[in-house]
Amino acid sequence: MGDLPLAGRPKKENAAALKKCLQRWSPLLLRFVQSRADHNTLLESVAVHAAPSGEGGANGAALFDIFENALKLLYAETTPR
Repeated sequence: MGDLPLAGRPKKENAAALKKCLQRWSPLLLRFVQSRADHNTLLESVAVHAAPSGEGGANGAALFDIFENALKLLYAETTPR
């Protein structure tokens, strides 16, 4: 998600861009997310990057604005089936 240009864009566009990104990458993520612990690690990584003062920089602040959307999408796209 670091390459996803979110900074300076409207929330609605960011949510759509995030959804498209996760739909593209979810098959690969599902190869690595095999347990609840893996899933929790993935979600924690997103939380760290989405924190306004976290590792995500400007994208992190934009991701923070759509954090609820990000969690729902990650859960839907990467929950082991």
